[in-house]
Amino acid sequence: MATYDLYVETGPQRRSTMVHIPGLLGCCVYRRTADEAVAAAPDEIHAYLRWLHGHGEKVDPAVTTRVAAETHAGGFIGAVQLATDLEPVARADLERYARWLEWSRADLLSSVEGIDRRRLDAKPRQGRSLRAILEHVIAADKAYVYSVFRTTKSVGDPTNAALRGDLDLGVALREARAAAIERIRAASDAERTSVRRGGASVYTLRRCLRSMLGHEWEHRGEIATRLARSP
Repeated sequence: MATYDLYVETGPQRRSTMVHIPGLLGCCVYRRTADEAVAAAPDEIHAYLRWLHGHGEKVDPAVTTRVAAETHAGGFIGAVQLATDLEPVARADLERYARWLEWSRADLLSSVEGIDRRRLDAKPRQGRSLRAILEHVIAADKAYVYSVFRTTKSVGDPTNAALRGDLDLGVALREARAAAIERIRAASDAERTSVRRGGASVYTLRRCLRSMLGHEWEHRGEIATRLARSP
């Protein structure tokens, strides 16, 4: 049985809560209150494990949880720094997380495959269009990669081209993630272990990976919910 520590992040206005599960990198759950988010965490963990298992990963379905830390820090929800972000990334773990990044992006692209421009651009009564969500995902990915590896043109070029409207968004999402994974796999020992500080923020490879996986997990769920409601 696996016990997962929950890191509870309440937004600066205390109107929303995100629970991070760093022991299952990228797994996170967003709810209105801390109690709701903590209560939903076991189901979210099981969903994440099912996703990994569906791609051939060996998982332990027996799960318990415990609250390890609570914080109200952060300029916006999801931006919290976790103590676990300072841990170096072992080479074997790096390869495993690279596979997860491949699967996640493939599943994101599969979820919107065949959707025409009209539906991509349609804005619902609440929230953003599907295109806006995808643009948000690719822009955030670039920021996460740059936080560790600084300017990485093979990631930035397709991202910037798509955001300008000069490159198909699906093509850019595929190319930028492939380039990011290539750079991550090539990380040096120093890059796997280094801690870079910028102002009040701390940047590490583990935080980059957690953010890339968690952010895409969150928005894949948002897209799935949106499509389930569509006629």
